[in-house]
Formats: sequence, C-alpha cells, structure tokens
Amino acid sequence: IIAGMIDDGTAEQIAREKITLARSRNRIFDLVFPPISSRQIEPFFRWLPIPEGLTSEEPEVLTFFYFMLFLYFLLLLFAARHFHGIDIV
Repeated sequence: IIAGMIDDGTAEQIAREKITLARSRNRIFDLVFPPISSRQIEPFFRWLPIPEGLTSEEPEVLTFFYFMLFLYFLLLLFAARHFHGIDIV
C-alpha cells in the first residue's frame, strides 16, 4: 500500500498538505507567542519554554484548569442559546 502511494504521488501530496497546514499553524503560533528561535523548516510542533520558578507540572495544571473553564463557558453559551428563560449563574 505504501509503495503504491509513493508511486502514484499520493504520499507527496499528503506531505505537501501537512507542510501547508504546519505553515498556517506556525503563523498563528508566531502571532500569539514571542519568537523562540529562527527555523529553516516548518515544524509540525513547537516547544514553549517554561518560565523560571515553575515546575513542569504547574503549566499542565494551569492548562487543564483554563481548558475546563473554557468548556464551562461553552456550556453556558449553549444553554443560553438553546434554553430560553434560563438563569445563568
């Protein structure tokens, strides 16, 4: 199967699409986070430095907390739009 994908150009097309997506995601990343280092290729993932004084566990806990808060607000938004007359506390 893989050899066939290479022969007919499917593998190259998939690689090009992944690089295009990586470029798009890296542009968004660069808008939000300060530049970390110059790069010659488009990475498929990026590393964020942990601020001094934090352990590796603290950013993980904070990320989980803010993600759960985000989900809670999505739930409130859904409830407000779909259940008229509901009080949002």
